[in-house]
Amino acid sequence: MESTKSREVKETIDILLDMATMLNTGLDRDTLSLCISLCEKGVNPEALAVSMIRLFQNRLTKKKTKQHCLDRHQGVTSVAKYKQSITRKKENCINFTFAY
Repeated sequence: MESTKSREVKETIDILLDMATMLNTGLDRDTLSLCISLCEKGVNPEALAVSMIRLFQNRLTKKKTKQHCLDRHQGVTSVAKYKQSITRKKENCINFTFAY
């Protein structure tokens, strides 16, 4: 059987996870547990919140950039294929220019 303390910790994490979900924080159970542990060890909660916001913003920016690249170059599945398609486009432009 679980000890009383571990059961209380699990219940606390469950409640905090429900709150985080209602607030749409994007935190999963592991990340929330890590944040709680850091705060219990003396990390400034406000500084931790700022760091987490920056982390999420960086992830969002990278995700948007990646999606933009995918939208822009549909059908290009690798860097090598992308380079080949750019080279072909340049060659087509050069050939087109000299055709006149």
